[in-house]
Amino acid sequence: MSEVDSSRPAPPARNPFAIASLILGIAGFCGLSVLAAPVFGIVALVQIPKRNQTGRGMAIAGIVLSVVWAGVLTAATIAYVDQSTIMGTAPTGQALKAGECYLVQDTDIAKASCMKPHDGEAFAAFTLTLAGAPSDDELGQAAAAGCQVRSDQYLGAGVEPESGKVVTFHPSGADWAAGKHTAVCAIQARGGQYVTPYER
Repeated sequence: MSEVDSSRPAPPARNPFAIASLILGIAGFCGLSVLAAPVFGIVALVQIPKRNQTGRGMAIAGIVLSVVWAGVLTAATIAYVDQSTIMGTAPTGQALKAGECYLVQDTDIAKASCMKPHDGEAFAAFTLTLAGAPSDDELGQAAAAGCQVRSDQYLGAGVEPESGKVVTFHPSGADWAAGKHTAVCAIQARGGQYVTPYER
Protein backbone atom coordinates (compact mmCIF):
# COMPACT_ATOMS: atom_id res chain seq x y z
CA MET A 1 0.00 0.00 0.00
CA SER A 2 1.39 3.35 -1.02
CA GLU A 3 1.50 6.18 1.43
CA VAL A 4 -0.29 9.50 0.79
CA ASP A 5 2.08 12.17 -0.40
CA SER A 6 1.88 14.72 2.41
CA SER A 7 3.95 17.16 0.40
CA ARG A 8 1.10 17.74 -2.08
CA PRO A 9 -0.37 21.23 -1.48
CA ALA A 10 -3.89 21.38 -0.15
CA PRO A 11 -6.58 22.42 -2.66
CA PRO A 12 -7.40 26.13 -2.54
CA ALA A 13 -10.19 27.11 -0.18
CA ARG A 14 -13.45 28.54 -1.40
CA ASN A 15 -13.94 32.20 -0.50
CA PRO A 16 -16.71 32.59 2.13
CA PHE A 17 -17.83 35.94 0.70
CA ALA A 18 -18.39 34.27 -2.66
CA ILE A 19 -20.61 31.67 -1.02
CA ALA A 20 -22.53 34.37 0.86
CA SER A 21 -22.94 36.39 -2.35
CA LEU A 22 -24.46 33.45 -4.20
CA ILE A 23 -26.84 32.55 -1.36
CA LEU A 24 -28.01 36.15 -0.97
CA GLY A 25 -28.34 36.51 -4.73
CA ILE A 26 -30.63 33.48 -4.87
CA ALA A 27 -32.66 34.89 -1.97
CA GLY A 28 -32.88 38.30 -3.61
CA PHE A 29 -36.68 38.32 -3.45
CA CYS A 30 -36.29 39.15 0.25
CA GLY A 31 -35.25 42.67 -0.70
CA LEU A 32 -32.35 43.52 1.59
CA SER A 33 -30.25 40.65 0.28
CA VAL A 34 -30.29 42.40 -3.12
CA LEU A 35 -28.08 45.07 -1.55
CA ALA A 36 -25.79 42.70 0.34
CA ALA A 37 -25.17 40.17 -2.46
CA PRO A 38 -23.23 42.50 -4.80
CA VAL A 39 -21.19 43.89 -1.89
CA PHE A 40 -20.12 40.40 -0.81
CA GLY A 41 -19.50 39.45 -4.44
CA ILE A 42 -17.16 42.38 -5.02
CA VAL A 43 -15.30 41.68 -1.78
CA ALA A 44 -14.89 38.07 -2.90
CA LEU A 45 -13.58 39.06 -6.34
CA VAL A 46 -10.97 41.27 -4.68
CA GLN A 47 -9.90 38.64 -2.15
CA ILE A 48 -9.83 35.54 -4.38
CA PRO A 49 -6.68 36.32 -6.43
CA LYS A 50 -4.85 37.67 -3.39
CA ARG A 51 -5.58 34.61 -1.27
CA ASN A 52 -5.42 32.05 -4.08
CA GLN A 53 -9.00 30.96 -3.35
CA THR A 54 -11.84 29.63 -5.52
CA GLY A 55 -15.39 30.93 -5.86
CA ARG A 56 -15.04 33.55 -8.58
CA GLY A 57 -17.97 32.06 -10.50
CA MET A 58 -20.13 32.03 -7.37
CA ALA A 59 -19.33 35.67 -6.66
CA ILE A 60 -20.21 36.71 -10.22
CA ALA A 61 -23.41 34.66 -10.10
CA GLY A 62 -24.41 36.34 -6.84
CA ILE A 63 -23.86 39.80 -8.34
CA VAL A 64 -25.82 38.94 -11.51
CA LEU A 65 -28.70 37.45 -9.55
CA SER A 66 -28.90 40.52 -7.32
CA VAL A 67 -29.16 42.76 -10.39
CA VAL A 68 -31.89 40.53 -11.85
CA TRP A 69 -33.84 40.55 -8.58
CA ALA A 70 -33.48 44.32 -8.31
CA GLY A 71 -35.07 44.65 -11.77
CA VAL A 72 -37.87 42.24 -10.89
CA LEU A 73 -38.67 44.00 -7.60
CA THR A 74 -38.62 47.42 -9.28
CA ALA A 75 -40.98 46.24 -12.02
CA ALA A 76 -43.29 44.67 -9.44
CA THR A 77 -43.39 47.91 -7.43
CA ILE A 78 -44.22 49.96 -10.52
CA ALA A 79 -46.93 47.49 -11.52
CA TYR A 80 -48.42 47.62 -8.01
CA VAL A 81 -48.53 51.42 -8.01
CA ASP A 82 -50.15 51.46 -11.46
CA GLN A 83 -52.70 48.88 -10.38
CA SER A 84 -53.45 50.84 -7.22
CA THR A 85 -54.18 53.89 -9.34
CA ILE A 86 -56.43 51.87 -11.64
CA MET A 87 -58.30 50.38 -8.70
CA GLY A 88 -58.90 53.80 -7.19
CA THR A 89 -56.60 53.70 -4.19
CA ALA A 90 -54.76 56.87 -5.30
CA PRO A 91 -55.97 60.14 -3.69
CA THR A 92 -58.96 61.62 -5.58
CA GLY A 93 -61.79 64.05 -5.03
CA GLN A 94 -63.75 61.21 -3.46
CA ALA A 95 -61.59 61.61 -0.35
CA LEU A 96 -62.85 65.17 0.25
CA LYS A 97 -65.24 66.02 3.05
CA ALA A 98 -67.71 68.87 3.13
CA GLY A 99 -65.89 72.13 3.84
CA GLU A 100 -62.51 70.93 2.53
CA CYS A 101 -60.82 72.80 -0.32
CA TYR A 102 -58.61 71.55 -3.12
CA LEU A 103 -56.29 72.38 -6.01
CA VAL A 104 -56.68 70.84 -9.45
CA GLN A 105 -53.54 68.95 -10.51
CA ASP A 106 -53.71 67.53 -14.04
CA THR A 107 -56.25 64.69 -13.80
CA ASP A 108 -56.34 64.59 -10.00
CA ILE A 109 -56.71 66.97 -7.08
CA ALA A 110 -54.87 67.75 -3.87
CA LYS A 111 -56.31 69.04 -0.63
CA ALA A 112 -55.51 72.68 0.10
CA SER A 113 -56.13 75.31 2.75
CA CYS A 114 -59.36 77.23 2.24
CA MET A 115 -57.52 80.36 3.42
CA LYS A 116 -55.03 80.19 0.53
CA PRO A 117 -55.65 80.23 -3.22
CA HIS A 118 -57.60 77.11 -4.17
CA ASP A 119 -59.69 75.90 -7.09
CA GLY A 120 -62.73 74.57 -5.30
CA GLU A 121 -64.48 73.55 -2.11
CA ALA A 122 -66.54 70.45 -1.35
CA PHE A 123 -69.98 71.08 0.12
CA ALA A 124 -71.44 67.57 0.29
CA ALA A 125 -70.51 63.90 0.21
CA PHE A 126 -72.88 60.97 -0.08
CA THR A 127 -72.95 57.24 -0.82
CA LEU A 128 -74.19 56.14 -4.22
CA THR A 129 -76.74 53.33 -4.18
CA LEU A 130 -76.74 51.47 -7.47
CA ALA A 131 -77.32 47.79 -8.11
CA GLY A 132 -74.90 45.41 -9.74
CA ALA A 133 -71.82 46.68 -11.55
CA PRO A 134 -72.72 50.13 -12.93
CA SER A 135 -70.77 51.65 -15.82
CA ASP A 136 -68.72 54.84 -15.57
CA ASP A 137 -71.54 56.75 -17.29
CA GLU A 138 -74.17 55.41 -14.90
CA LEU A 139 -72.04 56.36 -11.91
CA GLY A 140 -71.46 59.85 -13.34
CA GLN A 141 -75.18 60.38 -13.96
CA ALA A 142 -76.12 59.18 -10.46
CA ALA A 143 -73.49 61.45 -8.89
CA ALA A 144 -74.63 64.46 -10.94
CA ALA A 145 -78.27 63.88 -9.98
CA GLY A 146 -77.37 63.53 -6.30
CA CYS A 147 -75.24 66.69 -6.39
CA GLN A 148 -78.04 68.64 -8.08
CA VAL A 149 -80.35 67.81 -5.18
CA ARG A 150 -77.69 68.80 -2.65
CA SER A 151 -76.81 71.96 -4.58
CA ASP A 152 -80.46 73.06 -4.41
CA GLN A 153 -80.38 72.46 -0.66
CA TYR A 154 -77.04 74.24 -0.20
CA LEU A 155 -77.45 77.23 -2.54
CA GLY A 156 -81.19 77.34 -3.08
CA ALA A 157 -83.37 75.76 -5.77
CA GLY A 158 -82.09 76.66 -9.23
CA VAL A 159 -79.33 78.93 -7.85
CA GLU A 160 -75.94 78.76 -9.58
CA PRO A 161 -72.78 79.59 -7.61
CA GLU A 162 -71.30 82.99 -8.40
CA SER A 163 -68.00 82.81 -10.32
CA GLY A 164 -68.07 79.05 -10.09
CA LYS A 165 -69.80 75.83 -11.07
CA VAL A 166 -70.95 72.67 -9.34
CA VAL A 167 -68.70 69.69 -10.08
CA THR A 168 -68.83 66.08 -8.93
CA PHE A 169 -66.17 63.59 -7.98
CA HIS A 170 -67.47 60.07 -8.36
CA PRO A 171 -66.08 56.53 -8.51
CA SER A 172 -65.25 54.80 -11.77
CA GLY A 173 -66.39 51.27 -12.47
CA ALA A 174 -63.07 49.97 -11.14
CA ASP A 175 -63.44 52.12 -8.00
CA TRP A 176 -66.93 50.72 -7.50
CA ALA A 177 -65.66 47.15 -7.77
CA ALA A 178 -63.00 48.02 -5.17
CA GLY A 179 -65.71 49.12 -2.71
CA LYS A 180 -65.49 52.90 -3.25
CA HIS A 181 -69.08 54.16 -3.48
CA THR A 182 -68.73 57.78 -2.31
CA ALA A 183 -69.55 60.80 -4.48
CA VAL A 184 -68.51 64.34 -3.58
CA CYS A 185 -70.11 67.61 -4.66
CA ALA A 186 -67.98 70.75 -4.92
CA ILE A 187 -68.05 74.34 -6.12
CA GLN A 188 -65.15 74.99 -8.46
CA ALA A 189 -63.97 78.46 -9.50
CA ARG A 190 -64.28 79.64 -13.11
CA GLY A 191 -61.33 81.51 -14.58
CA GLY A 192 -59.49 82.03 -11.32
CA GLN A 193 -59.22 80.82 -7.76
CA TYR A 194 -60.93 81.39 -4.45
CA VAL A 195 -58.80 82.77 -1.61
CA THR A 196 -61.29 82.28 1.23
CA PRO A 197 -63.97 79.69 2.02
CA TYR A 198 -66.92 79.93 -0.38
CA GLU A 199 -69.65 82.26 0.85
CA ARG A 200 -73.21 81.58 -0.18
